Amino acid sequence: SRRAEHGAPVSGNREASYMRSVFRWGLNRGHVPESLGNPAVGPERNPEKPRSRYVEDFEYQFVLDLSRTKSSWYMPHVMEVMYLCRCRQIDALTLDRFKNIRNDGLLIERRKGSRTNITEWSTRLKSAVDGALNDPRRPNLSSYIFPSSDGHHVRSSSFQTAWQRLMKLALSSGLKQSFTSEDLKPKGMSDTAGNAADKMAATGHKTQSMITRIYDRKPAIVPPVK
Repeated sequence: SRRAEHGAPVSGNREASYMRSVFRWGLNRGHVPESLGNPAVGPERNPEKPRSRYVEDFEYQFVLDLSRTKSSWYMPHVMEVMYLCRCRQIDALTLDRFKNIRNDGLLIERRKGSRTNITEWSTRLKSAVDGALNDPRRPNLSSYIFPSSDGHHVRSSSFQTAWQRLMKLALSSGLKQSFTSEDLKPKGMSDTAGNAADKMAATGHKTQSMITRIYDRKPAIVPPVK
């Protein structure tokens, strides 16, 4: 609750969850007295309001265009994969050209319990992947589609640093409202045609509530009363 009072309810929940795991680990190994129990179990979770920011097409295109000349070589390609495949940052960064590039599409191995699926090729998705593989600045050291200079895939910390620089530049260049890289998956989800079941299949989520509550951020279009 103290973290919520300071405007960081989500951080407070994550910290409490981490402490519960630490004390559980200690209890299981005898480092914490059983009489003490797990003191991090008691505090109630702070209410979390799902993020509702929808990135408009013109905002996305503005940042994408800027990234092609003013950011790290991988940025525009990763942005397109995250948006077009409706996937998380780590799902995109860990793609392997031999394992994930298939004749029928791009295999997305999704984290956090979501089902792995294949996003069929479109001209735009093929362009993003080919653009990454053929980018003259791409380190040719590994099978990752987005390799770092040491042969590993581009790390999340490096991506986030590059993203923050890009967003700062975008705001100083005319973008009115910032958005996060985590907003790209919900944009892709929101722009996917079909009902909740169709969108659930597209992202591999196992429950429709995740789609309607968190990821589908476009207002519904409904007819008037008369």
